[in-house]
Amino acid sequence: MSRPKGIATGQRQTLTSTLLAKRKSCCRCGKVYGRHSNSLDVSKKCCGLCRARLEALGRFNADGTPAKARAPSAYSLFVKV
Repeated sequence: MSRPKGIATGQRQTLTSTLLAKRKSCCRCGKVYGRHSNSLDVSKKCCGLCRARLEALGRFNADGTPAKARAPSAYSLFVKV
């Protein structure tokens, strides 16, 4: 069974669901999609339940508090030059 392109699904519910750093939320139904990376493009994907638009909530720590922005490391500044 295939699903249409452009629909995000949150099928796998595991214990690491609270540890996922980057979260997106549906505007209409409020379902939250968590990912370790920015794999969901909010301009191209929609909610798998109600097909509404997704919005980025940002990065979160393991305890659910919003993560602070980090300064770039010395190595990343070296490579950037």
